[in-house]
Amino acid sequence: MKKLTIRARLTLLYTALFTSAGAVLLSVTYVLVERQLPKAAGAGFIVKGSVAGDAIPTDLPVEKQEAISAILSQQVDEVRQATLTTLFTQGGVALVLILAAAAAISWLIAGRALQPLQQITDTAARIAHDGRGLHQRIGLDGPQDEVKRLADTFDQMLARLDSSFDGQRRFVANASHELRTPLALNRALIELAITRTQARSHARSEDHT
Repeated sequence: MKKLTIRARLTLLYTALFTSAGAVLLSVTYVLVERQLPKAAGAGFIVKGSVAGDAIPTDLPVEKQEAISAILSQQVDEVRQATLTTLFTQGGVALVLILAAAAAISWLIAGRALQPLQQITDTAARIAHDGRGLHQRIGLDGPQDEVKRLADTFDQMLARLDSSFDGQRRFVANASHELRTPLALNRALIELAITRTQARSHARSEDHT
């Protein structure tokens, strides 16, 4: 199974954090509204007696007053349930929209944060494909954070490797030059010895004739 990239994992992490924070905020809001609704709505309806604001007549029989109070209490419960349902539904929709936006923003932020690492990777890839690419440097600009220190350390390593390989190339060139003279001298001496031997053989053959 292919693992997720660092960018994808950071996006999932940020989105999960936003989800947790949004769920906690929605739950706290729901609980606070639920606790306040019976007092605010119930007190208003019972004291005033109806939605229109008329007080319950006190000269009515007790049975009718209780019936009116029951109706008003039912209206209070309906308003309370409708308010809580609306809060939960609209809050959930808003949370989903916010999470979608948070995921997109997190993806962009993670990509921007990981851009220096991509630059380091590209430089290393160019050096790997180019046998003489040790002169290349990352040259990362930005604040002195962990990524900047990593890029600077990578540049220092490349500089030391470049200097080391240059020293080896100069040593090989100098050694080849130094070895070329003795080899040429030995070759000349060998050729001279061969020439003398051939000359002596030729002289002896002439003497016999």
